[in-house]
Amino acid sequence: MKNDRIFFQFLWAILLVGSFRGPVRAQTTPDSITPPREGLRLLARYTGNSVLLRWAPASPELWLHGNQYGYWIERASMRQGYIDPAAYMPLTAQPIRVGTQEEFKKLYADGKQPYVAVAAQTVFGKSAAPATNLTDQIADLKSRWGFALLAADFSQPAAQSLGLWLEDKNIEKDQVYAYRIRFATPDSLPGPSDQDYFFVKTDFVTPVLPPRLLAPGENEGSVTLFWERAWHQERFTAYFIERSDDDGKTYRRLNRTPYTLPISESYSSFGREEFAYKDSTGRNYVPAWYRLVGIDAFGTVSAPSAAVRAMARDRTPPAPPENVRSEYLGQGKMKVSWEKGAAEPDFAGFHVVRSSEVDSRYQPLTKAILPKNTRSFIDDKADTDGNNFYMVVAVDTAGNGSVSLYSYGHVTDTLPPQPPRGLAGSIDTSGVVRLHWNLGTERDLKGYVVHYANASFHELACLTPQVLLDTIFQDTIPLNTLTEKIYYRVVAVDMRGNHSAFSQLLELSKPDTIPPVPPLFSDYRIDRNRIHISWAASSSEDVVKHRLLRRETGTVNWKEVFGTASKDLFISFSDSSATPGRSYEYRVVAEDDAGLLSRPSALLSLKMPDFRLKPAVQNLSAQVNDQKKVLIRWKYPYSGAYRLVLYKASEGGQFATCSAFQAGHAPEFLDADVKNGRQYEYTFKVFYEDGKESAFSPICTVKVD
Repeated sequence: MKNDRIFFQFLWAILLVGSFRGPVRAQTTPDSITPPREGLRLLARYTGNSVLLRWAPASPELWLHGNQYGYWIERASMRQGYIDPAAYMPLTAQPIRVGTQEEFKKLYADGKQPYVAVAAQTVFGKSAAPATNLTDQIADLKSRWGFALLAADFSQPAAQSLGLWLEDKNIEKDQVYAYRIRFATPDSLPGPSDQDYFFVKTDFVTPVLPPRLLAPGENEGSVTLFWERAWHQERFTAYFIERSDDDGKTYRRLNRTPYTLPISESYSSFGREEFAYKDSTGRNYVPAWYRLVGIDAFGTVSAPSAAVRAMARDRTPPAPPENVRSEYLGQGKMKVSWEKGAAEPDFAGFHVVRSSEVDSRYQPLTKAILPKNTRSFIDDKADTDGNNFYMVVAVDTAGNGSVSLYSYGHVTDTLPPQPPRGLAGSIDTSGVVRLHWNLGTERDLKGYVVHYANASFHELACLTPQVLLDTIFQDTIPLNTLTEKIYYRVVAVDMRGNHSAFSQLLELSKPDTIPPVPPLFSDYRIDRNRIHISWAASSSEDVVKHRLLRRETGTVNWKEVFGTASKDLFISFSDSSATPGRSYEYRVVAEDDAGLLSRPSALLSLKMPDFRLKPAVQNLSAQVNDQKKVLIRWKYPYSGAYRLVLYKASEGGQFATCSAFQAGHAPEFLDADVKNGRQYEYTFKVFYEDGKESAFSPICTVKVD
């Protein structure tokens, strides 16, 4: 394996298995087929004359197992939309295995099959890991497995030599075939039971679509190509990147070996879920054309993508201005001055920008760039009623800019706004205070500050440290206090931080009624006839009654099922009116001597179980017919929407699902998945749409002789 730089990066095994995903399966696996395990991956493609099959083991250990024992590729045809599990037949007389050293040598002897040489090295090459170093041995195995799958992806001869490729030529058109792969482990030995399935319809040859390049990134001295990860990772395992420097007339490949990326890797520098390739040109403003060629898991090389034009561009901004200052000259004029070090060769000039907030959008004060020798600027439209934040931007000929630190342009203003007028408010029974007042007329008005006190002779305390930008305010106060009133005043604040005098004093009376504290559920218990509920009574002293309310889940209206004037700390009630099989919600409300109701307690959601079982299947029988299959018959005369599930056990083992039948199905089933000389047990269970079920039927036993 002397090809220079064939593998300039070490690719971890998870990369290779992840890339072996191939096209999306044409159909989902029928219920009669065991779902695929994670240990094997199978792909298939119809070519018009044959079906190509590729597979891969999902771990280094499984790869070693496949190398030792090989694989069975089996095929079955779909009949009337169903595939009989017993119809699978192997495509080869012997398991598909890794080739011998001699077979590998014949393929790469002429030097035209470098990936076959790589594949041979993974199987027969000498390990560099010390025999006593387990960590190095594991790393060596991962490396071999990874390079083997990579070589198989890039070369059909390599895949065939590794026992990971097969062509099925014995096919008919307009058929649906199901292919199954499993390890050829001898029955006498333990081994992985992993398998996978792939469905192929031989009516249309799916073309290998070319890749699709997105808009390129034009950076300083480089061009970055992007292509969508989600679309491409299901189609290709690697790529060739091609560039034309003669306006698209001729292209050359930028990578000698196929370019690949892990499926989990995105070009994080751009925050995009895309694959990327960076071409470091080292030249700015020299256009070139780029296109992408894909390689799929079958080693097929796609047609090139549509070409995109791109070039590296100057992205380096000049150094930012320093020591930015602002000085108010009066009459709405602000002088902004700054400093700038040595000018860059491509330096163009300056922009002066302004904003009313330090972290808001800044607007340029001139359309044209100020000359490069400019060091000051007069803003004759400064906001005398608001804030003026200035920054200076240095710009080069390529349009790159760098921004200075901001400078605050202070406008002298000592005149406070007028006190707020029209202050009014209210308090509801839950203690929520709502205040409102009239909006001031000053142009430089910023907002308001609210103050409060619990007595008219108390010093007011600030309630809103941050300036309010509205003329309404909501406060929440406790009602269970000794004070019966609360007092508010409001102050207006302008943009310069000047505060007005206080508004008139607003006196509000607190409501003299307080709802009771809500009760709390403490326990519940359900038996065959009743739902027993307990709760802790409200802690309020004026409670005269507790009301237990109930509603069926999903309904709106509540119904009182129990009421009591008990003064006990804990109260219990047994609800005997609950219907079996239905769900209910309960809550408790306390009522005081003023007729006020507490907030409801937290919801208690319970279901009254239905302990009644449906009838079981009757007259279950099992007989072995002349074809050594088991014919099962039964009787279930009851109506309704139900599903019958047949369970089977072998040789005293655990029962597992054998098949299922909907209501109306003929009361018999032929079990072909049996082996001669074994004893089988069968039983039924019935499941209804409303969630009810039957007991298991009596077990029926039969032996296949």
